[in-house]
Amino acid sequence: MWLLPAPAWAGRLNCSIGELAQRHGANAFEPHLTICSGHGSADGADRARTVEGLARSWRPVALRVDGLECGPDYFTFLCLRLHDPPGLDLIGQALLALPGCHGPALGLHLSLLYADPTPGAPGSAIDRGALVQELASQLVQKGRDRGISFDRLALVQPGSGGWRHGWPWTIEATFPLVAQPESNSWLFKPPGFR
Repeated sequence: MWLLPAPAWAGRLNCSIGELAQRHGANAFEPHLTICSGHGSADGADRARTVEGLARSWRPVALRVDGLECGPDYFTFLCLRLHDPPGLDLIGQALLALPGCHGPALGLHLSLLYADPTPGAPGSAIDRGALVQELASQLVQKGRDRGISFDRLALVQPGSGGWRHGWPWTIEATFPLVAQPESNSWLFKPPGFR
């Protein structure tokens, strides 16, 4: 299950992800924040109803960018680290609703480039420090000041090769976050955002 950025941010992030993928011979993907993954115990129709129910109980949220990070694996090769405000707990709520799924080990993050950092793999030749310097002013400062707005949940499936090799991935359904503020006061724009 993914949280998708609102249109203003989606365009900017799509452009950055596409340029990075083209430059480094990687796969481009839809900008997203993984809330949880795995199959859990629900079938496809039940999963879709559960994700739709979560979307009805959540409202759009802006998450502050804490910085760019170079993670230890393929899916966190280069990502924006997002601040998880106290009381928000999107991942925890999703895991309660979708038993058997798991949250991302890195916490709230938005990947910008997928590559294998293992020595000898093509990704190991990419200068991630230079990428961090290049993208800091484009994405981090704007995201730190205003936060990245997210307004939809998506139910996503990989192709037959799984998440790493199953391109392209399929967004099976998207649901707008529509809860009224009084229905979930834990979703908020954290103090300090403009």
